[in-house]
Amino acid sequence: MVRPLRAEYPGAFYKDTFLAKRSEKREIPQLVELKPRVSADQIVAAVCGEFDCKTDMILQKGRKKNVARDVAIYLSREITDKSGVELGSYFGNISGAGITVRYDRLSEQIQPNTS
Repeated sequence: MVRPLRAEYPGAFYKDTFLAKRSEKREIPQLVELKPRVSADQIVAAVCGEFDCKTDMILQKGRKKNVARDVAIYLSREITDKSGVELGSYFGNISGAGITVRYDRLSEQIQPNTS
């Protein structure tokens, strides 16, 4: 069976053939390069503005139930291209596993609210 050519968009064949089968969770490497890069400093500044707190409160290690810090860690892991170890050194020299634990905890709290 031959597919008809679409005159309005010549790349539609390629999109339908090769990209339609991709999982939505996987990103196309070329599109990752096009994403705007945001630094952890910018994220911390935005979180400070939203939670009305100081930068030291977010970057300080050892405070329990620090929601502003958890949000900053979550957003930094989602948006920046830094690894867990790099983010851990930025957020008060905690381990990469510590970054993952805080990220997962906030992800679980967000998940029920999206459905």
